[in-house]
Amino acid sequence: MNALTTAPTIERASLLTSMSLEEILADMQRHGLPSVSMVDKDGWNCSVNMYTNALGSEFKVRSEFKMPRPIDAARQCHDRMTSALASLAKS
Repeated sequence: MNALTTAPTIERASLLTSMSLEEILADMQRHGLPSVSMVDKDGWNCSVNMYTNALGSEFKVRSEFKMPRPIDAARQCHDRMTSALASLAKS
């Protein structure tokens, strides 16, 4: 794992804020297939179909819909993804 996935929440938020959209998506790609799209004229959404080892399983992480900018959606999705991965690592 890199510094972003192991850093405490405040430090991770600071690192994430300084990353470009391309950097966030590249980091997300290590764990799944990211996608950023405009769902309708009201805003952006980001999701990542996570890689899994279990046959027939699916694991998807999403941002809220109607985010003001693509990078806002990607940051929220990335934060949720790292939180989900941390929770899985604990269990």
